Amino acid sequence: MTEKRKQILDNLNSAVLDQVPAIVLAVDRDFNLVLLNDTGCKWFGNTRENLEGTKCYDNFTTPVCNTPDCPIRQTIDTGEIIRGQTEKRAGDKQAIIEFAASPLKNDKGDIVGGVEYVVDVTEEVKTKARARQLQEDLLELSTPVLALWGDILAIPLIGTLDSRRMQDAMEKALTRMAQERSRVLIVDITGVPGVDTMVANHLIRMSDAVRLMGGESILTGISPATARTIVNLGIDLSNLNTRGTLAQGLELALELVKKGRKES
Repeated sequence: MTEKRKQILDNLNSAVLDQVPAIVLAVDRDFNLVLLNDTGCKWFGNTRENLEGTKCYDNFTTPVCNTPDCPIRQTIDTGEIIRGQTEKRAGDKQAIIEFAASPLKNDKGDIVGGVEYVVDVTEEVKTKARARQLQEDLLELSTPVLALWGDILAIPLIGTLDSRRMQDAMEKALTRMAQERSRVLIVDITGVPGVDTMVANHLIRMSDAVRLMGGESILTGISPATARTIVNLGIDLSNLNTRGTLAQGLELALELVKKGRKES
């Protein structure tokens, strides 16, 4: 390769690297910066001339820098590609970064340093956290426990049910019953489009748990389609108090409360 061709290729590689919206840096075995693209320079708030030749850990301060967990150190020592996530702090500012480090080799295949590709994923992580919080908030709103009358609580279930929602509903209902010493829990599934074996088993478990706490549960809102599905699946709900509507369930709940008070 002629010197002119090599210079053209070097300039091309440098131009391409400077267009990458991620930090790309390379160090020698002594962790001196030998390459840093424009994104890296802007991130560090310094020029390439001032940064190249300095120790990478003097500029790139994270909890793993200059420690055995440093990805550049690991890739130089093992020859393997190292990936992960960590934090970078600058004063009172904090950024979450993802990295991938790979060994830098010469023409003979000897490891002479390391290359690291770093992406700021702070906003992505925050967005995912907000999405998780929104999901938790929606879950909280979708399974409310309502005080209907005296010793009677109701939990209306709406939408598609899965194990997580059913477990959350059961925990909320049992906690509320214990706090208020309620006698009857009405579980209304009018707004549930379908019941499968998993949902039915959770409903049975919820009823058993309520009974163990000395209370009674009533399942309401079973549609004709849901009733046919339960029969076809061979699910036994004979031990549950069931009523067609929430109003009918409330009537039964009042009777059970009245009966319980007489017996006590």
